[in-house]
Amino acid sequence: MATLETLRNQVLFELKLGKQAPGYKAAQKALNHFIVKLSS
Repeated sequence: MATLETLRNQVLFELKLGKQAPGYKAAQKALNHFIVKLSS
């Protein structure tokens, strides 16, 4: 689980968007959902 969260953070960082940007929030939400699906 920690590895997936680390990868999520790396992907979000590579987007070069501010944490308040709508694109960042949408990507974060999608990646979080993906992690939940992989973990269940």
